[in-house]
Order: sequence, then structure tokens, then C-alpha cells
Amino acid sequence: MATVTVTISGPLLSTLIYEHCNSPGDQEGFLLGEICSHITDTISDAQLHAEKEETNLKICAIISCDLFEFYDKKCHLVADKLSALLRDKQKDVVGWYRFRRNASLQTSLREQVLHQRLVRRLGQGYGNYFLLALFRGCTSSNEATHSMEHVFLRSTDPAFKHYSAVPLRIVNLGEPGHSDYRMYPGSAASIHQGAFCEVLNSLSADGSFVMVDHVHRLHNLLHTKLREVLNSVSESEEDAAAFADDILQLRENMDR
Repeated sequence: MATVTVTISGPLLSTLIYEHCNSPGDQEGFLLGEICSHITDTISDAQLHAEKEETNLKICAIISCDLFEFYDKKCHLVADKLSALLRDKQKDVVGWYRFRRNASLQTSLREQVLHQRLVRRLGQGYGNYFLLALFRGCTSSNEATHSMEHVFLRSTDPAFKHYSAVPLRIVNLGEPGHSDYRMYPGSAASIHQGAFCEVLNSLSADGSFVMVDHVHRLHNLLHTKLREVLNSVSESEEDAAAFADDILQLRENMDR
């Protein structure tokens, strides 16, 4: 039995949650990435072979849209709208997501029907690995605490009525320390799509690094902007501290 996991980077997951928080209502979109499978063969002291198959669903980018943007109220896909939304990214779609406010993380009948038709349209090469990600946002009674919950699902039967949760692994910059050989890349980045692919494709044979120069320029601009924000925050913190001292002084004068 193969082990299936979903891999996404921390910045991309933060971007996805940020999109949900800023949306006025429910939101949908597509998950772009690739599927990688590998088999690890280990030999024990008894010369017994143990093969372990792992399938990793890498999510490298997202395409967000509003409700009913690529299908009608009967959940029939509109081919023209779907093509205009995905453009040349149809082969990179590994799943889709749905964000709902104050709702359970259970698939509805509409989502099951829509998922089935999306699999037949876009997920022919993925089979039951085509993902359905559900997100929901909740607030406490006094609206002081906002929480965001999510689950990644894949269908387990041909009728698309039963779904199983797929564990999510968030890739950060740091890697745990160990001495084992890394047999496969653990990053969520893909060399075939995304910004990393654009940087690689920009490297010409004559040795010019146009895209790399753009990245350095962008880094310098972001660094300058960060310093401006840092100075602004520092000044506001000093003002807040001064106001707090004034309030404390006024309270002491009133107590006298």
C-alpha cells in the first residue's frame, strides 16, 4: 500500500489563507503542482527486501476564483470559462479547493459532483490522487480569535462518495538534522513550473543572467521597503510608549 502525502511550502499556504481571509465570501480555486512517486528498497540483516512506495503530491502554485466562475448551478463545467481561467496550466492541475465560512469540513453533494467532473476533465492522469482541499474560517463569540482549519481529501471509490484525508507536510527552510542520505528531494518547489522554473529558463547559453538581475533588484527594493517600515514601526512604538507614560502619570495625579 503506497503512502500518500501532500507537500506545500509555508509561504504558499500563508498566501492561500491570506486570500481566504480577504475574500468577502466563499472562494474556490485550483491547486497546481506535480505528483512524484518513488520506491525505497531496504535490506535487513536477514537479507529480506522491504519495498516502500511513497507518493508525494507537490503543490507549487494556486489559481483563485469566485464561485460559479467555471461551472453553472447544475455543476456542469463550462469549457470556455475553464480554459480561460487555467490557460496553459491545465496539465499542472493536481486538485482544487473550496473555502467556506462557518461550515464543516465535510464534502457536500455539490462538491462531490463537481469533483467527479473535474477528475474526468483534468485529472485523467492522476486517478484517485486528484485532490479536494476544504478550508473553513471561524471566529470566537467576541470575534477576538480567528481560526482557519483545512483538510486535503482524495476519493477512494469510483462513485466519488467516499473520501479519505491525506496528511499535509509543510516544507520550511530548515531541515531536521540527520545523517541519512536523502534519496529524493524534500522540497515543495518544482523545477518544471513556478518562479524557480522561470529563473532557470531565463539563463541563456551566452552566460547572461537577466532574471537573476531582476531578482537581485527586487531583493534590494524589498530590503529598502522593509527598512522604511521598520523605522515607521519604531516611531509608532515610541509614541505608544510615551502615551502610556502620560496615561500613567495622569492616573497617579487623579489618585492624589
